[in-house]
Parts: sequence; C-alpha cells; structure tokens
Amino acid sequence: MTSKQNIFPQKRPLAGKTEHTSKLNPLYLVLWSFLPILLFIIADSFWGLEWGLIVGIATGLIEFIYSLAKEKRVEKFILADVGLLILMGIISYFLDNPIFIKLKPAILEFMLLIIILISIFSPYNIVWLMMSRMTRYIKSDLIKPQFNQMMKFIALLLIVHIVLTSFSAFYSNKVIYAFISGPLLYILTGIFLLFYWIAKKYFKYKSIPAKEFLDIIGDNGKIIGQASRDQVHRNPNLLHPAVHMHIYNSNGEILLQKRSDSKDMFPGKWDTAVGGHVISGELPDNAILREAKEELGLEDIIPERYMIYRYQDDTQSELMHVYLINLDREYKPDDNEISEIAFFKYEEILELKKTEEITPTAFIELSHIFENTDLKSFIKKEKSKKKKK
Repeated sequence: MTSKQNIFPQKRPLAGKTEHTSKLNPLYLVLWSFLPILLFIIADSFWGLEWGLIVGIATGLIEFIYSLAKEKRVEKFILADVGLLILMGIISYFLDNPIFIKLKPAILEFMLLIIILISIFSPYNIVWLMMSRMTRYIKSDLIKPQFNQMMKFIALLLIVHIVLTSFSAFYSNKVIYAFISGPLLYILTGIFLLFYWIAKKYFKYKSIPAKEFLDIIGDNGKIIGQASRDQVHRNPNLLHPAVHMHIYNSNGEILLQKRSDSKDMFPGKWDTAVGGHVISGELPDNAILREAKEELGLEDIIPERYMIYRYQDDTQSELMHVYLINLDREYKPDDNEISEIAFFKYEEILELKKTEEITPTAFIELSHIFENTDLKSFIKKEKSKKKKK
C-alpha cells in the first residue's frame, strides 16, 4: 500500500462557519434540468402550443441567465433544452394536422425517454452530466446510485404515458384523450412522487445512519458534497476530514488504543488514543470532543490543536486534524471499539512499526510529535494552566 502525506502545523484555531454547497436530492436535480420542457408540456396541454413555447423558452432563458450570473459560464445544456423546444415549435408549424397534434405530447416525451435511456444503459450518462455541471454537486457514489434508480422510475412512467397517449390518440374520443394526455400524467407523477418520498423516508436512509455521512473537500479547501463512510473508504479521490487526539502522561509516554478485531480497517492494530471522522456539518473541534467521550469516556477536556495534514493511500484520502493533550486520569474505553489501551515510549512505538502493529497515520503523527515537539514543555504548560484554574 502506497501513501503520501503533506504535513503542516496548525498555528491558529478554526473559525467561522463551514461552507457547504446545497444538499440537493436527485429529484430536485432532474426537475431543475428538465424544467423548461416540463413547463412546456403543462402549458401546452392547458393553453396551446404558442403559450407552451413562450413558457418553456422563457423558463430556459431565466435558467440560462441565472447560471451565467452565478456560475460565470455559458450553460450549454440549458441552451439544448431551449433548442429542443424551438425544434418542436417548427415541426408543429409545418405538420399542423390533427394526428400530429394529438401525438405531440407522446413525441416530446419519447425524446426525453431516449435521453434518459441513453443515460441509464450506456456509458454516456447525459442527464448526470447535466446535473453535475448545473449544480456543481460532487460526482460521488453517494447520490449517483439513487439518481440512476430514480431515472429508471421516470423512464417507466414515461413509457406508460407514451403508450397510453398514443393509443388514445387513434382509438379514444376527445374526452378520454384529453384526460390521458393531460391530467393522467400529473396523477402518475403524483403517485411517483409519493412513492419516492415513502422510499426515501422509510427505506433508503434508514440503512445509513445520519452520522455516517461525511463532507467531501475540494482542492480549494471548501466542502463540495457529501458521501458515506463506506464510500470514502473505497475512493481515494474523496478527501474527507478526520480527527486524531494524542494523549501523553507526565512521563512523556503516549497512550495508544488497540483497535478491535471487528474493525473493517486495520483490525487489531495499535492506533491513536482517540480518532474518528468529522460528521457532515460538524467542526473538527467538536468532533474530537465527541470521539473522546465515545471512545474513552473523556469529558471536560481542552485538547490543543497540533497540526493538519493530508494522508492518502490506495483506498482513502483524509484531511487529518491532530490534537495533543496531557492527561493523567482513568479512562473508560469502549469495548466495542477498543480491545485494550496502554502507554508507550517512543522506542516502543518504533518497535511496533517494525512489526507492523501500528496504523500508518498513528506512526506518521507520533514520529512528527517526538521528533519536532518538546513534550516536557507541553507538560509544563499544561501544569501551569491547571494551577491558574
């Protein structure tokens, strides 16, 4: 396993609020992308072709201006939507006959269906590319499976409505056709939205606890999306924040925890005294206090920020926030997470490295601490703080 790390000390505390992008769900993304066409279909069914084109094209132009003003770029996919509407208007003008007019909703939906089917069953996921560009949402494994699953439901919905509309255009009276081509679509859409809401609320998100979602950090240091714990551990391109705290006693020895054999990563290895992920929306300072309480039963502590560094190997990439604290007290390790705890001298830690009994990040951090930090001065500083209190 190869690894790389960039270490730099943290000289000032983290301040201010963490910047997030909008937490968009797949349904919102689809509606945003196809909004001009969807509004065209609705307006056309109620007020005719002319108003349908006006509403659809106006919506597309508003989206285009919004993207140009906010994102500072020309959004080609919005222009494609508008172009499709103009093409439909031209075709409607030259093919002005009763059958074409009746089949027009089915034709337009068929064109959408082709785009969706290409996105689902070919390497060219046109719709996903549109979503990613228009929202700048991270192209991670978190939302894409949900997105593709939802696209399959939409494709099924369109197929059903296309078949019914085409059949009614030839074999039904005006009343039945008017119901099938218009209101029925909204009824089917309503049923789909209800099913989607139920599936999202009662099935999808119960399988992944909320605390397992982590923020993903871009090259500019800003949060660009979210992913689950399992996903960030399988993709080194998903940089996510994590926290470690090293505890040393008055003798200058470092406390290590031995990871439980049930852990999916580095089972049975010696690791930092406290460590864990930063939950989405959480600050590292709060995350380390939470982890300290969960893993060792520690409360009312004020760890010192020591350094931040980036660690990457073949499976994951972490922006590690490292803390340091001097403690001489009783610990209550979580038996589900930790098999044992013990204090080590640096020479003993070097032996753990030789026998590969210590995690890579723990050894990187401890080497930096012992080689670049005077723990005795830290101990004196902590004692002076306690005396002042």
